[in-house]
Amino acid sequence: MDDLPSRKSYFHYLKELENMCLDLHSINDKVQGYVLATGIVYGLGEKQLLPLFKQAILQNPEELTIVGDGKNFIPMIHIADLCQQI
Repeated sequence: MDDLPSRKSYFHYLKELENMCLDLHSINDKVQGYVLATGIVYGLGEKQLLPLFKQAILQNPEELTIVGDGKNFIPMIHIADLCQQI
């Protein structure tokens, strides 16, 4: 928790950027800004999730580790789905 002040400052900065993006339309009606809250983005070389995916595919161990009571939900999206054109 020693880094709490710097994390608060960082998230305050991100919130300012989000507000600026959403305000674009009021400045120029031909521009519309969007803020995506995607959760964890994976795919195309992520290293943090690779061991878990590998364990799940190989079923080694047979059951993956459960964190907490197992009722947690972690939103995830593959980078290709995030970048897909609508």
